Amino acid sequence: MTTVFDEPVKVERRVTLPAKTIPNSGGFISIIRKNIGKDLSRVSMPVTMNEPINLLQRLCEELEYCELLKNACDENLAPTEYERLMYVGAFAMSAYACTIHRAVKKPFNPLLGETYENIREDKGFKFIAEKVSHHPPIMACYAESDDFIFYQDNNIKTKYWGNSMECISNGVVHLILKKYNEHYTWEKVNSVICKAMYSNRYLEYRGELKVTEATSGNYFNLKFQSSKNAVSGGVYTSKKKEMIQLVGNWDKILFKVEPENKLESIWSASPFPPNYEDQYGFGQFTVELNEITPDIKDKLPPTDTRLRPDQRLYEDGKADEAGNEKERLEQRQREYLKDRELKGLPWEPRWFELKNDPIVKGVKTYQYKGGYFEQRGNITVERELW
Repeated sequence: MTTVFDEPVKVERRVTLPAKTIPNSGGFISIIRKNIGKDLSRVSMPVTMNEPINLLQRLCEELEYCELLKNACDENLAPTEYERLMYVGAFAMSAYACTIHRAVKKPFNPLLGETYENIREDKGFKFIAEKVSHHPPIMACYAESDDFIFYQDNNIKTKYWGNSMECISNGVVHLILKKYNEHYTWEKVNSVICKAMYSNRYLEYRGELKVTEATSGNYFNLKFQSSKNAVSGGVYTSKKKEMIQLVGNWDKILFKVEPENKLESIWSASPFPPNYEDQYGFGQFTVELNEITPDIKDKLPPTDTRLRPDQRLYEDGKADEAGNEKERLEQRQREYLKDRELKGLPWEPRWFELKNDPIVKGVKTYQYKGGYFEQRGNITVERELW
């Protein structure tokens, strides 16, 4: 098998953001009151309602605990098909852990054609994401390592319901374990910001997370409970026979229940930095996402999120300048899209294409066309985003 990387490259990564958390402005409450029941993803918000990453980077956050997928392919552990499903399901659940302190702000919304790459030799994966549609706003991503292929497209709708704000996630997540040629799919659970009008707002996930292996029909299922962020469920055969029992908390730890009710930890969340409240509630992996390290400085394409001026200004603590840039970029995008519409020019993503989903019948999803990593460092654009 060919490897994604030959030798890991040592990179010193930052441990704090350039500036402390910017407080929310007072205009938020009046905005959401005027838009009760509407899709807030179409409403322009004050820049101070943002955190200094965007939705493309948010997809990359889901790979923070990709070592779980390495466990699923580890010859020394020799996992059974049900244990592999357990690790993949734990990986799917782990994507929520980074959000536990993030109920106050939202990610930036990328511009159409904006991209984000993350190449992590230390974690063993390459990642590329692109905003592929403006209305509806859809982000697509693809990642690969020696052990897995991971891809999805995602469309999030946000609605305010008086005392809560619901984020509805649409899209299918795909994961392939290369060694076993096993193809897993799942849909994300919805998140709810409770007490949205108050300073003590908090985040809940509601529903059930079901991860299915396509060939066997075996599945992982976890029910999210309101009490103490608890989850419970297990791994089941296609005929609904429980093979592994699981309990835990989506923000802390997941246990495999052994005979005599003994608990074996299969995943635990990384500790947050002591100053996380001054860092938008970010964990260490998230703090690193928007950094331009020396190894990528001359290789980023002009469309990469790290080069976006309003988000960069905001990360540096310059809220007023960031707000002005955000308005300028949004207006520039509106004019560009209006011009394309008048000319009858449809939008086509550069790195992804809309195709029939290989697993879910009757559904079309944006899938990676290839070529990004081969052209990396020499990518040019016809239109400047900024």
